[in-house]
This record gives sequence, C-alpha cells and structure tokens, in this order.
Amino acid sequence: MPMAVWFAVVLAATAVFAGLPAPIDLPAGPVGVDAPSGPTPPDFVSDDSPLAPQISEISRSTLPGETLVITGDNLKDATLRLWAGGKLIDVQPLRTLGDRMQAVIPESLVDPGTMLIWPVRGEAVGRPIRLNAATAWWAWPCRAVAQRGGQTVRVFGQNLSLATAPPVVMLQGEGPPRRLELVGAHSYAVEAKLPDDLTPGAYRVWVHNTSGGSLGWSEPAGFQVVSGEAPRQHIARVDDYMAKGLDTAGAIAAAVEDLQRLGGGTMLFSARRYRISRPIVLPKDTPITLRGAGAGRWDASDSQVVGKATILETTFNIKGTSAIEVYGAGSSIRDLALIFGGKDQHTGIRLAGPDQSVTDTVVVCVAPYQISACIMSDYVGRANHQITGCSMYMFNHCVRIAPKTDFVRIVDCQMRGYFSLGRGTLVDAVVNWGGNQMILENCDVQSVDRAHGKVVVRTCLLYKSSIRDCYMANNRSTSVGSHPSVPGIERNVGEQYLFHHRNEGGGVFEVERADDRSLLLQDRAGHDPRYGLERDWIVFIARGQGAGQWRVIEDVNQARGLVVDRPWRVTPDATSVAVVQQAFRHNIVYGNTVDASPDPAQIDPRYKAVGVYLFHASFANVIANNTMKHLGVGVSISADPASPSAWNLVRDNVFADMLAGAGDAAFGPIFYSENSRGTWPKSRSGVKHWVGVGNIFRSNHGSGAPAATSVGWRRFSDQPDREFEPGHDRGLVMSVIENNTFLNVDRGLLVGAPANWTLLRNNTVGPTDEKAQAVELDRPGRIIEPMVIEPVGQTD
Repeated sequence: MPMAVWFAVVLAATAVFAGLPAPIDLPAGPVGVDAPSGPTPPDFVSDDSPLAPQISEISRSTLPGETLVITGDNLKDATLRLWAGGKLIDVQPLRTLGDRMQAVIPESLVDPGTMLIWPVRGEAVGRPIRLNAATAWWAWPCRAVAQRGGQTVRVFGQNLSLATAPPVVMLQGEGPPRRLELVGAHSYAVEAKLPDDLTPGAYRVWVHNTSGGSLGWSEPAGFQVVSGEAPRQHIARVDDYMAKGLDTAGAIAAAVEDLQRLGGGTMLFSARRYRISRPIVLPKDTPITLRGAGAGRWDASDSQVVGKATILETTFNIKGTSAIEVYGAGSSIRDLALIFGGKDQHTGIRLAGPDQSVTDTVVVCVAPYQISACIMSDYVGRANHQITGCSMYMFNHCVRIAPKTDFVRIVDCQMRGYFSLGRGTLVDAVVNWGGNQMILENCDVQSVDRAHGKVVVRTCLLYKSSIRDCYMANNRSTSVGSHPSVPGIERNVGEQYLFHHRNEGGGVFEVERADDRSLLLQDRAGHDPRYGLERDWIVFIARGQGAGQWRVIEDVNQARGLVVDRPWRVTPDATSVAVVQQAFRHNIVYGNTVDASPDPAQIDPRYKAVGVYLFHASFANVIANNTMKHLGVGVSISADPASPSAWNLVRDNVFADMLAGAGDAAFGPIFYSENSRGTWPKSRSGVKHWVGVGNIFRSNHGSGAPAATSVGWRRFSDQPDREFEPGHDRGLVMSVIENNTFLNVDRGLLVGAPANWTLLRNNTVGPTDEKAQAVELDRPGRIIEPMVIEPVGQTD
C-alpha cells in the first residue's frame, strides 16, 4: 500500500488565533501560582461551531514523529489544528472516518510537550483536547506524618517529566502553595521532598512538565498528613521474662501485655532461636515493634539460617492462623528471621492494621500449603503498609495483598520460589487479590532450583479486574517460570506480570438516553442494568456517538441510571453501545528486567511464558522501558466482546530471544501480540462493537523470534464456525505499531481478523527468510483497511 500523504502548515500568528473554541476539560492548577514560563495560549471563544467535528478521546502521550489515534464524531474529511510551542499548525490526517482519525504529529516540532488539538472542517471548529500534558493518577503515601523530616511524596501518571527540563511540583494544604524540591523524575513518576513542618490536614499536589504554560498543570493528587506521636520508649526484653521461668510463648505474651498496658513500645529478642508454640498477636490500638538482633541469611541448600540472627520458629499447627498477627496501628517487625509452616498454617506475618511495616526480615515457609504467604497485607482500606528489605522463601506466595487493601509498598526485597506443587501455578512472588495503589519496586525474584521444580512461576499476579493505580518498577526476575520437568507446563504458568481477567457482572448494553454525566442503559433482553452494577466500574462507549470514551461509575442512581466521574466530551445517544465492566486501569510496568532462562535446555515450546499480559478489560495502562528475554511473548493484550481493552501504551521496551511457545496468547514466540480471544460465532453475529481501540506498540526493539508482532492473528483461521464478520463498527480498532526495530525474525508483522484500521508505520523488520514477508496480511475481506507506511522491510 503506498504511503499516505500528510503535511503540516505553520499558520501566521495573530490572525488565526481568534475564534478558536475553548477547552472544556482543563484541570485547574494551584490557586495563585504562575505556571512555568511558556507560550501565551491563543484567545478562546466560548462556543464551538455548529455541526463541527468533535474529539471524544485521543492517545494522550504522542510525541513529534508519532501517530495520534483519535475517536470522535463527524470526523470524516476533518483536519487538525495544533497549538504547540506558541504556534498554530494545520495537520492533514493520514485518514479519517466518521468516528475516527489517525494523524502524525510533525517531526519538525521543537517543543514535544503540551499541545491543544482542534478538529476542523472548513470554517467549523470543534472543542480542543489536550495532548502530552502532565497527568497525575495518584500519589504515595496516603498518609504522611506531621512535623517529621525526611519524607517524600511521589506522583504517578503520564507525561510528568520531559527530557527538556525538570518538572515543577507544587503542594497545597490550608496555607499557600509551596514548591517542592525535586528528588527524581521520569515520564511516569515524580518524587519530591515534603517540608519538615507540615501540619495535619488534607493536601494536594500538582505537577507541571514545564510545557504549555498555564495549560500544562496536572490534575491534583491528594493525600493526608496526620498527627504523629513520638515512638514509645518502653522496652520489653523477652529473655528477661524467660528468666522468670516462663516458656517462650508465655514470655512473649507477658511482654505484649506489659507493652499494651504502657501504651506501646519495643519487644527485643536476642540473637538465638526461639521456638513459638502459639501465634504471636500484637493487639489493636497499641503500636508494638518486634525487633530482633539480626535476620541472618537463609541457606536454601542446607535449609538453615546462617549468620547472626534472631530466629523465631513455629512449632504449632492451628488451622487458618498466622505465626505473627499484627493488629495495632503503627506496629512493626524488623531484624529477625521467621521460620513457619504447618499443614494448616496459612501465613507467616499478617498485617491486619493500618500504617504497619516489616523491615529487614527473613521469612521462610517450610511446610507446603496451597494458600499460604510469607507476608499477608490484610487491612480493608488505606493500609499504608511497607515491606522493605525482606527475604522470603515460599511455596505459594511471598507477599499476598487481600481484596480492598490499598496502598501497599514492597521494595528492595528478595523473593524465592522454594517448593513445588504439581505444575507450580500457585507459586507467585506477589499476588494482589484486589488492592489498589500497590508499589512493587527494586525487588529481586528468582527460583531456588528451577530444574528441580523449586520455582517462582510468576513475578506479580494481579487477580482482580478492577485493580488500578499500581506501579511495578525496576524489579529483576531471573530463572522464573515453569520447567520442562514439571507436568502441565503448557497451561497458564509463566506470565510474569499477569493482569488476570476476573470480572463479575457487567455486560454489553444499548444507551437509552444520556446527559453530560450520566447514562440510562438497556440491554437487549430488556433488563434494567442499574441493578448489579457497582461504583468504580467503568463504562466504555464501544459503538455509535461518543465511541472510544471511557468513564468511571461514580454512582448508580435509580432515576438517572449510571452517573460517571466526569463529563462526556461527546455525549452518547441512542445510537451508542456501552460496555460496563470492571477494568484494570492506570497501572504502570516500568524499567523491569525479566529473563526466564538463558539456557535453552530450561525452555520448552509448550511453556506459556509472557513478560506482561493484560488479559482482558485493560484501559490506559503503560508498559515502558522494560527488558524481556527468553520468553514466548514479550507483551500481550487480549480482549473479548464483554471485556474490551483500550488506550494501552507499550513503548521503549527491549525484547530478546523469544524461545518458548505461548499457548493461545499469540502466534508462537513473538515480541508483541494484541488479540480478541472472545467468541465471535456466526450465531452471535449481533455482537457488533469495538473490542479495543488505540492500543499502541511504539519505539520498541526486538531481536530473535519466529515472528515480530501480531494483531488479531490466528484466533479463528482454523475455526469456520467462529468466523469474524468484518465491519468498521467492530473488532480491534486503530492498533498502532510504529517506529519499532525487529531484527533476526523469521516472520514480520502479522495482521488478521478482527483487526480494523491497523496502522503499521516506520518499522524496521529484518533480516527475515528471503521467502518471508515483512508484513503478512490475512486473506482479503477478513481485516478492515490496514495501512502500511514505509519504511517497513529488511535490513542488512
């Protein structure tokens, strides 16, 4: 297919500034604070033109030389007007249709930052949308402590920092805004120092990436500052109680009782072994610290702790209990080794209260149990749990986060898979059953002896489709996944960062009516969908007016139906189809290294090894700057008609030596796959809506694989009864694969049903077999209007 023609024209300054509609969804910056110096925005008018084209959603992070993905209304034959760096530029799109557009941001733009983009047709101009502006999703911690030095605040999102200048971070509580000292920043995370003199109250923090002037502020991210009591200085030495004739369990219980009576304090252990005959329980409402004389190091080959250490070893087996149960707010455990395990003993340490921590501790399970964990974070609400510098050896999970346990940080930990069970599907370093705002960073994950089944199968399993706002960064996973000696390895056992599809409820509905912030829906069976749907689920407009937008349900109102969190840019109507579901959203996987094994003998073609797998219902997640080796698939995104995935960004990753198979996740070993796994049988030809839109695979580098990428490939080629019915109003819409380099691949870019408007642009593919093609398109009629733009081809 020949290259599409596009061009950009810089307009004269003042004449064309007049008469442009004003933005409708700009966040307000901190009150009374001037934005970093930047260009003056154009003069705005309040209304857009009648019958003007409208933008409903856009690929929010798109730099010069990259492709914009746009959905909206009345976009056929429209063009774009960009405000960037103080200039207005007209851009001719690559192609348009009524509800969509693709266009390239001119590579000549000097300023890669915040832009405004208007859709234009003739004299009619629609409302602009912001691009590349700082976008804040959430902040850590949820609670800082007043009058305490050394604290920082971290903000996570997109476009938070540009290469051109450090970002600006502003903090505001009850007093005037204050600029914070920057600690570190990249595009998806910013950290800044908090003042030492903070007083209790609610605080908000804004980020500006120093582009766009007054139009460049992020949304505010909030957190609390609470009163901090000075740590209790009371000390209880366990050995002193034992000297009075108490056994270990009795001595610990007496020490806990005394510290509780005194309002809290520290229980000290010596460097020796303590045999624990019943659970240690730290009571509610009393902050108590268990402190040992050192954690030593666990020698897995000899099954013992070596080095100076306090060793707590359980001797009881009580069903459903933990070795240490922690209930008191502010309680902590540090500098000791815990060895636990019984046939029915579930957990080593259970954190069941707020603001708790485990630091520099070794936790080892020595008796397999299928639902156990070294450390369980189990507090409903904003837990503010920190697990730091720990080493964990586990048969099942190293860290387990319970449903509705939010704000858990796991950092600088070692996690080792130590026991085997069948095909090892339960051996996950971290499993999150439904907690939001999780941080997993700088951790080292390995199997103890992968060749003999002592494995870590997954690095992180997110096991609830509603999980959002998690940050997984700079972790190292080596010698992970199953092994050919383990039975059943062809099943789901190797996804390192697995966003697992676990939806309950929701579905596909027709829109009866809507206003700016609500929808009244009706399903095809005539049932009222307001019953059974929940707050915090999402609504995705999958067809008709307003297609491409998604919103979070704020309320289920009996009169108005579903109330959403922010106004629609293009209000849906009776032509619209909405998918209501739980969905992974605003999660970031950044800077991680995954290397299943450099030894081909430890890889089996049946082994389903995936670096990052967004398994249905995933929106606006980022997978960036990771290195993935010796897997079956680097990144895979899947969807089905009831669980679409949209607006995910995969960029700047490095993939090497994809050696293993990948089950049904993709076409064999591959760097990237996007597919529709749902059923599309002819008997359900009434399913006619978008399954995904705007998923982007950009600026990645891959070397060594039987194939480079696939979009919608192979799912139904051999299943005539599940033949996809092509059409512009359904399928995987506007997938973009651009600016990538794929070397040493047997096959190139594969596109098959239900791909719709796939764009393959500026990729380098090669060297391939001389008989192979750089791009393979499915048979005519099965895919809708793929576009291939040079250069795509072989290299020497």
